[in-house]
Amino acid sequence: MIFLYEKFIDPLLSDIRKKIYEIIDKSSTVIDIGFGTGALAFELADKCKKVVGIETSEKLVKHASSLKEKKGINNVEFFLSNQTKSKLPVKKFDYSVSSMVLHTICEEERIPFLNRIKSFAIKIILVDYEIPLPKNSTSITIKTIEFIAGRRHFLNFKSFIKNGGLYPLIEETGLKIEEKYFFMNGAIVLLKIG
Repeated sequence: MIFLYEKFIDPLLSDIRKKIYEIIDKSSTVIDIGFGTGALAFELADKCKKVVGIETSEKLVKHASSLKEKKGINNVEFFLSNQTKSKLPVKKFDYSVSSMVLHTICEEERIPFLNRIKSFAIKIILVDYEIPLPKNSTSITIKTIEFIAGRRHFLNFKSFIKNGGLYPLIEETGLKIEEKYFFMNGAIVLLKIG
């Protein structure tokens, strides 16, 4: 799984990471929820005061922590999601980033997830699929990748689409979009929320 992330998924998201890097203010504190391989956290390390990554996969946490040690980065920490309440080094982060996460979690957890983010971040950056997906080859590729990711993952992706994606969730949680950017032929949207 890690090999696939590093060789296929991370390169696809490089333009998105560049835009996030551009948006985030120097010396900020950032929490990256669903950090994957840690690519964004490592890129932000030279700009930010503190970067904390939260992930549900123990393998990804161990992998990113190992890379952190090899790179000698001191202002980045990675945690398994069930460790977060007691170990977060910052009470309120300047930014919370959640990239390609909401479509992977079950429908009934999406609103509570966003409400938790609101509770510990001043500004939020959300990245996920633009719904409806554009009618192009990128959409076909996305659907194939999501199908390959597994049954539960694919069912969550389908429910994300059926329920209108990010915008209804943002409206229900009372969040306000400040900026919007599109990637991958309009299939992925980055929202800066203040």
